[in-house]
This record gives sequence, structure tokens and C-alpha cells, in this order.
Amino acid sequence: MSSNNPSKYDRNRNLWRKIYPIGSPRRAPETVNLVDAETDLSYSLDLQQVVRHRDYFKIISVATSFSGSGGGILLGEYDEGLIHFSNETSKVFSYSFTFSNSPIVVFTVEDESPDQGGVTENINIFGTTSSATGATVGLSAPYSGTVRYRAAYAPSYPYYFQSAFAPISGTFRASAGSLVIPSQAFFTASWTALVATPAKVLQSTWDTLSNLEANVAITLDAASVDADSAISELSAPASASVHFIAYETE
Repeated sequence: MSSNNPSKYDRNRNLWRKIYPIGSPRRAPETVNLVDAETDLSYSLDLQQVVRHRDYFKIISVATSFSGSGGGILLGEYDEGLIHFSNETSKVFSYSFTFSNSPIVVFTVEDESPDQGGVTENINIFGTTSSATGATVGLSAPYSGTVRYRAAYAPSYPYYFQSAFAPISGTFRASAGSLVIPSQAFFTASWTALVATPAKVLQSTWDTLSNLEANVAITLDAASVDADSAISELSAPASASVHFIAYETE
């Protein structure tokens, strides 16, 4: 603005002010198009306007199937219980519920009662018959004491299970399966790999071949246990089936 004629320009300066229509910007819009790299959404901004663009917080979640009371995890079918012997060599027992299919079952000696006159050490435990409702367990000699059974079934492995019995209690993940030993004293049990080396591998022989050769002891080679397999030795060569459960946690 020229100042040569103050009388003209210094008075009533509003007469010389540029008037913009209501709602129109003072500058031409300068539009840019942006793409959000996380959401792949497109939007535009006018750089001639004051724009408040809020950052977002990304919530990371894991898709999980939910069912039952297993802490939000879809659980396989699992049962565990005690079988009491009083100078006996076999016992028929029932599961706490009916499985969808015949489960994988393993046995362990829970305690011993030498005062009852039974043989209480070097007992071989093996299964003879099994169904979705129960099984028959056999012993190599009369025994007075308690045997624990653990039964698991899932459509695939590894799978999550839940137990209320110590020392394997709470929700845990395990692989399970069975194999047939062709008249030999060593075997390798292989399962679908766990994330880490299992905390416990339990195995039991089964007389599913009806040849009375399941009456043997299994010794696990602890040094051979891996995330997907383990090597074991039998007390004598046998042709029998073996059930195994590899527990990832205790």
C-alpha cells in the first residue's frame, strides 16, 4: 500500500480491505491424499486448514476358540483317577465320563502298601481292553496299592487339557498317541512336536495283540527326550502296543 497520500489511505482503511464471502478460505485449498499404512484407508487433508489428526492405538489380540470352563481355551477330553488293588492282578474301571472315542491311556504306580501282603515293587502295569467308557488294567503280580490312570483324547495333537490332580494340575498342553512294537526291546515314540521339550512323558504297554507280551517294563531314556520324540527300552523284547502322553507343562 502506498503512503504517498496518507489522507487517502490512512483514513477508512476498512474500505480497502479485501472482503471474502462467508465460508470461503482465505487461500486456495491445498489438498493432499494420504493412505494409512496400518488400516489401508485413504483420506485427504487440506494443508491450508488447521487439522487435528488423532493417532490410534493398535490392540493386538490372539484369535482363540472358546469353550467350556478351561480358561477360554478349547479343551480336549481328559480324565484321571485312582484304581485301588487289594492283592489283585487285574481290575476293570470306568472313566468319569464317556469319551467321544477310545482315549490314549497310561498308568503309573501311585503308592504301595507292603503291610497288605502283596508284591509291592517291580510291578509291570499294562492295559488289556479299552473303550470310550472304561478299560481293564493288568499287573504282573498280585499287588496291594493304588494305580493312577490318565486318559486323553483330542481330534489332533498337541492339544490343551485340564486336570485337577497333582503334580500335573491345571491347564496344560500335551501330545498323545500309540504305536505297535514289532518284537523288539527298543522303540522310539514320536508325536506332533510341542513348543519345547515335554516336562513329562508317560508310557504304558497294551495287550491289544492278545499275545500276553505286554507284561514288560518301560524305561524312558531321559537324555533322548525331545520336543517330538523319545527313545525307551523294554525289559524284554515284545510285540505289543504302547500308549504315550507327552506333557508340555506340569
